[in-house]
Amino acid sequence: MKAWVIVLILLIGVALGVSGTILAPKLAGPYLPESFRAKTEVVEGEVDRKLREQDRLLLTVQTSQGTVLATFKQKVAEIDLLVQKGDMVTLALRRYEPFVEEPVIERVRKLQPTKPEAAKQEPTSRPKAGEPSPPETAAAPGPSGITAQVTTDPSPAKVGRNRVRVEVTDGSGQPIPDAEVELRIFMPQMGSMAPMESKAILSPVDGGEYAGELDIPMAWTWETTITARKDGRVIGTVMTSITAR
Repeated sequence: MKAWVIVLILLIGVALGVSGTILAPKLAGPYLPESFRAKTEVVEGEVDRKLREQDRLLLTVQTSQGTVLATFKQKVAEIDLLVQKGDMVTLALRRYEPFVEEPVIERVRKLQPTKPEAAKQEPTSRPKAGEPSPPETAAAPGPSGITAQVTTDPSPAKVGRNRVRVEVTDGSGQPIPDAEVELRIFMPQMGSMAPMESKAILSPVDGGEYAGELDIPMAWTWETTITARKDGRVIGTVMTSITAR
């Protein structure tokens, strides 16, 4: 046998081995017995937000360890029908991460019966890049009951450096002073474009109000997470959006 044939066979074998090492756990994992699967961490939380797009589904899940943004590109229609906002879901993760793709959904619990008229989910409208956004974005209360009101200067926000101001209140509408507030914007991977993010650590300027500088990389409606902490402990997380043009 010629030397180049042997070398070619060896290269093919190495390529198959590397591909199997990378792809086999992901493709075969769900079909393997429990004892053969890679070690996973099970987390449970409430679905705080759901966004259906043309070819994917995004779920924001509030867990005891923090917020998880799960992206699904497989079985999108089935998951969209099964999981609704307010459901309790159990996810199997390799380890806790704030951003995960295709996590295994082990269980879904309905906390309240779904009414027939509420089962239909209206399409989610997202402002197009370049459209003006309102001066302030009122964020819905998170599971902990806190609410965050976001203002940008300029308004609407622009590409580049912006001044952001956040007012944080508790469930009764009272300001929350002396907290550590972080504002983070995120854009998931789309096609060949890698995911992008930016964050700002906000300083207290008045009772319950915090301000800082945020750099926005491009014109887009950015998924925005506001996290408030006291003494190093998370007291609340709020999800909203900021549109830049």
